[in-house]
Amino acid sequence: MSYFKTELCNYFFQEKGAGKTLIFAHGLFVDQTIFSHQFEHLSKSYHCISFDMPGHGKSSFGENGWTLDEIANDFYEFITVNNIKKPILIGQSQGGMVFMRLATKFPDLVGGLVLIGTSAKAEYKDRLPFWKEVIQILNSKDETNISSLLKQIQKNVVSEYFLKNFPSQAIQELRMMQSHHPVGLKLATEAATLNRTDISAEIHRIKCKTLIVCGKDDHATPLDLSEMMKTEIKQAQFEIIDNASHHIPIETPETLTDSISKFVINI
Repeated sequence: MSYFKTELCNYFFQEKGAGKTLIFAHGLFVDQTIFSHQFEHLSKSYHCISFDMPGHGKSSFGENGWTLDEIANDFYEFITVNNIKKPILIGQSQGGMVFMRLATKFPDLVGGLVLIGTSAKAEYKDRLPFWKEVIQILNSKDETNISSLLKQIQKNVVSEYFLKNFPSQAIQELRMMQSHHPVGLKLATEAATLNRTDISAEIHRIKCKTLIVCGKDDHATPLDLSEMMKTEIKQAQFEIIDNASHHIPIETPETLTDSISKFVINI
């Protein structure tokens, strides 16, 4: 197993393949295995690295919490320490928020950007009471209440089509969501929701080619957020995925893999 240690946490990552480097970062409540289909297929042609984010999967977490900007700085350190030239960064939700911050602060570092169901804005104010309740439940460490919470969150982040047509995959995803340490999830949720800053006025600094992907049924990060990013990022293209919500990498894995393949080959 491979780890990259920073002051923030000890990041677990998987690495496979050779060639142009693709780095994956996932969203809240899941882990790096959400990209399993993309990782396995793309690693046949590229050097793929997929991370567990702080407080998720096999990565550790600091109990004082963190910010999305601090995670971005850690990825900057990983890329520079390992002398990775112009990586293509593939981020879903929270991962996309981190990678946008990295590409805004260090535009010459990044070779390409894939943003999946993500946002450059702060969280909607009317959603903050919900996230405060989520954080309170996670902080309680009550396994029954946390399990019920994550079942409800799953219904909000995948499409009805996925739940109806892929029940075994949905069960597997829920088990993944329920496997994390509640304190780690609490701190990650604070960073990605309550403490998330608005960088929409800064993303015009992103220089690299960018693919923006959003599920047609995504209520967590609605289409208008992706459309705004498409307007502000000069070399951006926008793709809407049918029968998908917020967890596109597992809802429509083949479609997303194909979209990334077509994008990466032209960089």
